Amino acid sequence: MWAFSLNARITNTGETDELLEDVLLKVSKGQEQLHTAKAVFGAGLVGLHEGTILPYKMAPGVSIETRGVCHLSMKPVEMERLAAATQPPWAVTCTFIFSRSRKKVVQLTSDNPHWP
Repeated sequence: MWAFSLNARITNTGETDELLEDVLLKVSKGQEQLHTAKAVFGAGLVGLHEGTILPYKMAPGVSIETRGVCHLSMKPVEMERLAAATQPPWAVTCTFIFSRSRKKVVQLTSDNPHWP
């Protein structure tokens, strides 16, 4: 099992309270979608070491950090095969779901993730 963590900083730039309801996660390498266990995301004020599990209420003008712990379940042979191919890059797509605002999608890519 391959585990990784993901942090993001989000600011409510609106004029009313907002609720970060969930963060959806997809991991892929090229056209190959990898099976991802449900990521557990929490949130808290920027700089705090602890937070609460989502959903998280955001006041106007306030920045928060979201933190997620995710797992990919694959056989070692499969992991080695994917790790050996340098192209296409690995991609992690996060979709931030809010109660009032439109969802926001962020994609991160890496050619060479760190393998412990």
